[in-house]
Amino acid sequence: MSEVKKDQVFISYAHEDLETVKNVVLGLKKRKLNVWFDKEHLAPGRWKKQIIKAITRSRYFVICISKAALRKTGEKPGFQDDELQTAYEIAQDQPDQEFTIVPVRLEDCERGDFRISSFQMYDMFPRIEEGLDKLAVHLGGVSLSDAMVQDERTEDEKIIESLLGKASSAFYAKYFEKALTIFNPVLELDLNNIDAWYNKGATLGKLGRFKEALTAYEKALELNPKYSDAWYNKGATLNSLGRSEEALMAYEKALELNPEDSLAWTNKGATLHSLGRGEEALMAYEKALGLNPEDSLAWTNKGATLNSLGRSEEALAAHEKALELNPEDSLAWTNKGVTLNSLGRSEEALAAHEKALELNPKYSAAWYNKGATLDSLGHNEEALTAYEKALGLNPEDSLAWTNKGATLHSLGRFKEALTAHEKALELNPKYSNAWTNKGATLDSLGHNEEALTAHEKAL
Repeated sequence: MSEVKKDQVFISYAHEDLETVKNVVLGLKKRKLNVWFDKEHLAPGRWKKQIIKAITRSRYFVICISKAALRKTGEKPGFQDDELQTAYEIAQDQPDQEFTIVPVRLEDCERGDFRISSFQMYDMFPRIEEGLDKLAVHLGGVSLSDAMVQDERTEDEKIIESLLGKASSAFYAKYFEKALTIFNPVLELDLNNIDAWYNKGATLGKLGRFKEALTAYEKALELNPKYSDAWYNKGATLNSLGRSEEALMAYEKALELNPEDSLAWTNKGATLHSLGRGEEALMAYEKALGLNPEDSLAWTNKGATLNSLGRSEEALAAHEKALELNPEDSLAWTNKGVTLNSLGRSEEALAAHEKALELNPKYSAAWYNKGATLDSLGHNEEALTAYEKALGLNPEDSLAWTNKGATLHSLGRFKEALTAHEKALELNPKYSNAWTNKGATLDSLGHNEEALTAHEKAL
């Protein structure tokens, strides 16, 4: 008896997206596809067993990606929705030859600094009918706009898209190591596959392997010098490597190719800010907000730049706008705290940093900023604890080391303070504030000649 060919399409989604997903399911059915949808097929009782059975009988596993779905990922990899996570895990274990994971974005929902390519995904925006036509044809259905359209991909192209789809869904669920292993077989099939190189770079970026990520982006750009997203991600990678001038050039190249890229404008602004070019940074943020007024990152970055320029009241308004748009933005909360501290409202600042840490307990910058606020309130022991927490999360933070040193100095622990300042200077030999603080500590230890040398280096 011959095996029945699998043709079923399983739909996996976050339940907040139910109404949108209903439209996707209806659209796929109209395009002659056999769709398994829990609201129609899941009987009362043991839902997990039914889902396992449905997935193993399916040829395609459509995972719907949205802001709601991505919010269901926490500190650990995976989705925090039982049905979504169960379906995803079963799908990941199916054989590639007869089972394909197909990521479908319901809305524009990039996550983090590194964008994964949308080549192997299907977008249901801005025009859902066009997205459904393309998706349906590739799943073996028909196009409603042109019944003669056929899937013209070769078998190798289908295998590559299947692998990239699996890598993409692993990336979005934060299984970065798993995603990384998938790119090797893709590149064995096609060493010049731009999307594999690009997505490998994005995945390496998420793993903190920035030098390798940079190599992958440069390979993608060698294959396609006009790939604006690769220039954008190259910029993000160079920033992570502390190479701000080169990052700025990469963002400018991305914007030359795609001037409407609001995220590139935002990141260009952040890079200009880090280079001390505040007025130019503000112009970049204004451009970003002109393109996307609901970009909470651009609002809070604008606030940080305004605060650095001494325009703290305007800065506070910008941070509050960011939090109105995204109340769970830990960056906006800690930036608001920094601005409140600048305005002398230290108790409110402390509450803002604590809110940031409630949302993201592993946010090293929020621990650092909490320490600075505690210092301003005279709570030196608590400040020291906060700096140590920041350094436990990011031992390369020269600002946290020198602030830790200054706090130890305030507590009369001069030898420990000196060690902290020296660590700051080891990380950043041009950090003038660290040289000043080191000089003050050497003075307190009676090492006046060495102190004088340190103060001179600060100038």
